[in-house]
Formats: sequence, C-alpha cells, structure tokens
Amino acid sequence: MRTTARARVVSRPLPLTLVSLTLLGACADSSTAPPSPSARETADAARAAPTFTITELSPIGIARAVNRAGAIVGEAAVTSGATHAVLWRGGAATDLGTLDGGQFSSAWAISPKGLIAGASETSSGDVHAALWRDGDVVDLGTLGGSSSQATGVNDRGQVVGWSVTSSGATHAFVWEDGIMHDLGTLGGPNSRALAIDAKGEIVGWSETAPAPFITFTHAVRWLGGEIADLGGVVELNSSAGAINRTGQIAGWAEVQNGQYDLALWRGQRASVTTTGSSHFLVNAIDDRGDVVGLALVGTGDHAFYWRGGTLTDLGTLEPSDISNTSIAYGVNDAGTVVGASTTHDGLQHAVMWTPVVRRATSGDR
Repeated sequence: MRTTARARVVSRPLPLTLVSLTLLGACADSSTAPPSPSARETADAARAAPTFTITELSPIGIARAVNRAGAIVGEAAVTSGATHAVLWRGGAATDLGTLDGGQFSSAWAISPKGLIAGASETSSGDVHAALWRDGDVVDLGTLGGSSSQATGVNDRGQVVGWSVTSSGATHAFVWEDGIMHDLGTLGGPNSRALAIDAKGEIVGWSETAPAPFITFTHAVRWLGGEIADLGGVVELNSSAGAINRTGQIAGWAEVQNGQYDLALWRGQRASVTTTGSSHFLVNAIDDRGDVVGLALVGTGDHAFYWRGGTLTDLGTLEPSDISNTSIAYGVNDAGTVVGASTTHDGLQHAVMWTPVVRRATSGDR
C-alpha cells in the first residue's frame, strides 16, 4: 500500500450559532442542575481550530477509528482484491483477515489497548459482528436474524452495535462474556448502539413508539441495561454518535425540518450548534470535546473538525475537483483525524488528517 503525504492549509471556518436548552424526556432527575463547564472545557473552547495536512493510507479503503496510541483501523483492498479489515500502525498496514470462509471484513472501532471490533462475512455469506483479540477473530453472532455489525469496543471487552432480530427489526446490542444482549428500544421497532466508553456507558439512537403517521428517532444512552431518552430536540429527530472519557456525548439534532445541527450532551442538557446543513453526521469526539464527522459544505459532503464553536472543512485529497467528497470517522486526543476521501476516478481512499503544529511567535507572548 502506498502512502502519499499532501500538505495544505485548511482554512474554511463556517459561521455557527450556539444555543443551550434542556431536553424534555431525559431520564435524569430534572431537579438536578446539569454540571457547569469545567475550567478545562472553557479553556478548550477558546483554543483556535488547527490546520491539517492530509495523507493517503490506502488508494482503496476507509479509515474508521484511531486510538490514543495512534493505531488506525478500517478496511482496504488487499492483495487478493477482496476488502478486509486493516490495522495501520507505525506506517505499516496489517490485514486482519476474516471469519473462517468469509471474503469480506471491516474494522469499525479500536480500544485504547488495541481490541478491534467490526464485522466479517461468514462461510454462509451472512455478515456477523466480529471482535479481533489476541490474534483471533471471534464471531459475536446475532440476535436471531441473519446479520449484525459491531460499532464500538472498550478495554473491558464489551462490544456494541446492532443486529437483525428474528422478527426482522434492527436492535442495539452489547456483547460481553460471550453473550449478545438485546438493548431494546424506546417503543419503536429499531435501535442502534454506536459507541461505548470505558465504564460501559453506551450511546446511539432508537425509534420511539409510533405516533399517528410518524415515528421519531431519538438519541439515547444505555447504562446498566436501562435506556434513557436524550430527547428529540424541539420534538424532531436526533442521534448520539459518540461519547468520550469525560462522559460528554456528541451527535446531531434535527431542530427544523430538514436542518441538522451539532448536539453535545452532558446529563440532561444539550448545547446545540446551528450548522444550517441539510446533511450532517457526527462520528467521533475526543476527550477535549473536539468533534468530527460529515457536513454538506457548498455543493458537496466534506469531512469536518469542530472545536469550540468553529467548524472547519477538512477538504479532500484533490481540492481542485469540487465534485470530490470526504468524511471523518475518528479522532484521538492528539488531533489525528481519520476517514475517507474520493478522487476524480471515483475511488474512495482511506486518509488521515494530521494537525499542523503552529510555532509560537512574538505576538503570542
């Protein structure tokens, strides 16, 4: 696999508006005031958004997660031409293989100590959630249906994701000690778990009990097997896509019909940052509260990096071609962002964005 570094300055901050509101329907005690921002959070909000260089990890693939040690996982085309789960570390790519008899696999998450979760095709052709640990690939099974997908893992070996059930619905699950547990829903048919923290707190989304002619999707949190509705901000849709080690949850909220904004939760309280985007997705948050994902920028979908109220367009491998798109899937505390970018040939490339270290000047002192 070739690696090509292409350095350029990203300098397209987008105007945003920050609004705070209390979410109705959250399960926490409404008489308890939400925690005030810590001194660290206040300082982080004042930090300027960095600029980045972009590096191609694989000419065909997707980088989906990066841990604190800088290990990156995702999927890429291997020598056989198949797409396999891949680990990038120290400049080298390792093919993680598949479940016995499978031709396809993909890694979606990596824990701080290197446990990897994703999915693999089985010998029957079905796709099952999988865990890579100690050199082995473990089939996590399903909730009774034909397929499942793992999206998060922690160092305790807890894996989360979603599975088709015997009824054909899709339910969030947590797998631990060899057993896949159904996390249920808010009353609607479907739910998905998207991330888990070190303590076992899980976030994702669930459909609500059907109202006349409509079902809403709400951001949710699972803790100790109990589901908490984080609320559909202003009674529309929302989803929690990521959680960091401080318990801060990031996701999106549809606050107006067809407009998707950035939402950050602490307890019952959400801070909603208006993006004005009709296409918006949150995929990861680091421990400083910086968020990455995808937003509609101009005429195309681009990866973004959000810090302290500023959303920065991370651009693409070929910025001169405005038809190219990109998406950010993961970020670590060093500011390394991973994801994918298309090029003029229509191929999707696994990429990494690295923050540029700004040297202090006399004006900074």
